[in-house]
Amino acid sequence: MKARPQAQGESPAQTGELLEISDLQVEVGPRRRSHLVVRGITLSVGRAEMVGIVGESGSGKSLTALSVMGLLPSGVRIRSGSIRFEGRELIGMPRRHLAAIRGRHVAMIFQDPMTSLNPIVRVGAQVAEPARLHHLANRAKSRELAEGLLKGVGIPEPHDRMSRYPHEFSGGMRQRAMVAMSLTAGPNLIIADEPTTALDVTVQAQVLSLLKRLHRERGTAIILISHDLGVVAETCERIAVVYAGRIVEIGRTEQLLREPQHPYTRALLAAVPRPDAEPGTRLQAIGGEPPNMEDLPAGCKFNPRCSYRVDRCMVEEPPLLEVAGTRSACWVAQDRKLPPMEVEQDA
Repeated sequence: MKARPQAQGESPAQTGELLEISDLQVEVGPRRRSHLVVRGITLSVGRAEMVGIVGESGSGKSLTALSVMGLLPSGVRIRSGSIRFEGRELIGMPRRHLAAIRGRHVAMIFQDPMTSLNPIVRVGAQVAEPARLHHLANRAKSRELAEGLLKGVGIPEPHDRMSRYPHEFSGGMRQRAMVAMSLTAGPNLIIADEPTTALDVTVQAQVLSLLKRLHRERGTAIILISHDLGVVAETCERIAVVYAGRIVEIGRTEQLLREPQHPYTRALLAAVPRPDAEPGTRLQAIGGEPPNMEDLPAGCKFNPRCSYRVDRCMVEEPPLLEVAGTRSACWVAQDRKLPPMEVEQDA
């Protein structure tokens, strides 16, 4: 695949893209009666870049990540598209070759560490496993590496914790152990899928701070997936907003937050608690119902919930085009008729 010219909202020109997802389509159900749940996602991640993917539950965020990892559940398939990591096509790659990449070069942190960690295997052995699996260290060296990683992610008394089982860890410590395990083989890319959802606010902040520190110190590229725009806004350099299986806006974080060019992005932003808000201020909920992926409306899939919709929105789905510093899939924004954010906030 030839390198694409850099556009607004794309990653900075570096030594080439680490990950390139092109027009990815993922389907669910029997082949003759399947429906798409990822509808043509295109996303690149540069080396040492931190990118956020945000959207409501069921929008296709996690299935995109699982497609990269080759871990789609039964009944879910890639229909078409391309996923290239360091120039190598992952779709259709033989299982043993993909297994050599997974964990070694690309690692994933899952939402619930209790279902990801083996309950009957000691934590130290699980953290050490990737190094042994990929023949990077012998048993003794891998345990030494695991203990150092547990210490590095802030787990107290790591030598003692090595012999503990997952149920003996708090939720926050289990997630830290998952972060440590993702680092064992020294991957170039970590995909963190809702890594803070099950944690309280204080522990959430600690885990996010840990990811930022690892990104900064190790130069590891990170994809952070969340339903919370506030979480990715504090952490990521770029943000991709996903709705109904498709990216509807993507851009540099500061630009996207300052002047979002899609009504769904604006709705997500309005739902984020503001530190300067008066006590008792109610958050703005997004009106309407999340889309039914088996029965999507014609035109823009956000149109049933959008107060800006025009006739064209009801019949034709907009492409993702450059608009005022980001790339947006919105006819109203592309016609420069979306009001400035300050007008909305004063209304």
